[in-house]
Amino acid sequence: MAGTVLYRKWRPHRFADIVGQDPIVRTLKNAVAQDKVSHAYLFCGPRGTGKTTTGRILAKTINCEHDSDGEPILDSDKARAFDEGRALDLVEIDAASNRGIDNIRDLRDRANYVPTSSRFKVYLIDEVHQLTDAAADALLKTLEEPPPHVVFILATSDPDALKPTVLSRCQRFDFRRVSLPDIAGRLRQIAHAEGITIPDEALNLLAREATGSLRDAVNLLDQVWAAYGDEVSLDDAVAALGLTADKRALELARAALTKELQRGLQLIIGVQEDAVDLARFNRQVVQHLRHALLLQTGAADGLALSDVEQEALRTLVEGVDSATTVAALKAFAAADMRGDPYASLPLELALAQLVYEPEAPSTVPAGAPAPAARDAAAAEGRRAPPRRRRARPPAPGPQPAPAEARARSQEGPPAVAPPPPRARPEPTPDEQRLLDIRAALRRRRELKLDAALNRSCKILRVEDDVVTLGFFPFAVDFHKGKVEEKIAVVAEAASEVFGRPVTVRCEAAEDEPKRESALVEAAVKQGARVVDRRDG
Repeated sequence: MAGTVLYRKWRPHRFADIVGQDPIVRTLKNAVAQDKVSHAYLFCGPRGTGKTTTGRILAKTINCEHDSDGEPILDSDKARAFDEGRALDLVEIDAASNRGIDNIRDLRDRANYVPTSSRFKVYLIDEVHQLTDAAADALLKTLEEPPPHVVFILATSDPDALKPTVLSRCQRFDFRRVSLPDIAGRLRQIAHAEGITIPDEALNLLAREATGSLRDAVNLLDQVWAAYGDEVSLDDAVAALGLTADKRALELARAALTKELQRGLQLIIGVQEDAVDLARFNRQVVQHLRHALLLQTGAADGLALSDVEQEALRTLVEGVDSATTVAALKAFAAADMRGDPYASLPLELALAQLVYEPEAPSTVPAGAPAPAARDAAAAEGRRAPPRRRRARPPAPGPQPAPAEARARSQEGPPAVAPPPPRARPEPTPDEQRLLDIRAALRRRRELKLDAALNRSCKILRVEDDVVTLGFFPFAVDFHKGKVEEKIAVVAEAASEVFGRPVTVRCEAAEDEPKRESALVEAAVKQGARVVDRRDG
């Protein structure tokens, strides 16, 4: 096996070696032991969780000798043929590259032939959801009336893409992501067998980076082993995987909880200058804050953290209440890093939001005046235009003489002066602010966001540096989602307009555009043009 990558070398060959899928393994072993093998199985789940491997073990077990528990006996020639890929009665098909109807017709024709030397001919179709509609219909016919010597094992990471008629003809097994302790335990077993010395902290780091995929975790171990040999430290694992050192992520989490803006900004700038992927760095910050919240609430028992990590978390939350941790977790989890994973602005805005966000205001009795600063802004927004007095008719003057009146009547009616042009309605302060935000987005070349805010919403309120946009019922399904996808960019434009860091929230407005936008809409219908003052 020299030169073989670890995930292939350590691929399970029996049910007992499968990690993290105990209910599925138990059911399949019982089916084999009781000779109740179905004609079609559907294995669903994320990548790297053992779907294809389990299918191979099942195909080998039903065609080779097995013990009373349903485990295959591995030291037979037939079992070795299955393990080495030489078994003619196991046909593996990649539906991603063999997805047409001709491929399935060929499979259907060959399925009529009896197995070469086994009890069953097994067809293992990987990524079966990639089949075309015509190919899926052709496969359905074989699934409905399969030959007695054929077993189908379908594997997919997207079962919702399959037709219900295909799903209804298979025994379905849902593979779950492998837990962190199970992955770390398997990595420890492989490292010990390969002579790799690596601490548990590094194994836990590899397990967390794999996000539930055991195959990815074994590949990461192989990568670290290739880089640093048989002696691997935690720092070696961090450097080999291109990860950010946990110390800086933990320090930024501490700066967020203690609201140390200068310290936090220095950390972010330092990480950016090192050309680190800030999206991955932010995930580590969020992970530390999540672990801190679980520790504060007494729910950290299932995290499988080392003593060193637990002590660091206890130091992190010392003197911090859980409400502050929740606010920090929400701020950094909402940081949108999808546009540019090396841009630091979303992280800086998340930190600034925590620092400048005031404490929750106390309840004010009904009728009590608002705080002075807010009252001035509210008064400006609510200031009504002065009422126009109705023009009084002119006082009656001296009536013209009858002769003069007759002369005027012969000259014709007097010329009527044209009516004055209709005044264009001025936007309200909130409307103007929304126009200014759109202008700021256009300067950032965010034309789609500008269009999404065009007459689809209004500013419901501005409270505690939070700007709430209310989307009208006709715009909730589409425009609101478009804005929420890049809410950090909108918040950046709004901060420019308001002259201070603000965050933006979106919610549905209960009413249709009536008063403020109705004025603008009426003006547009009458030929008026609303001018964005910041457009120049």
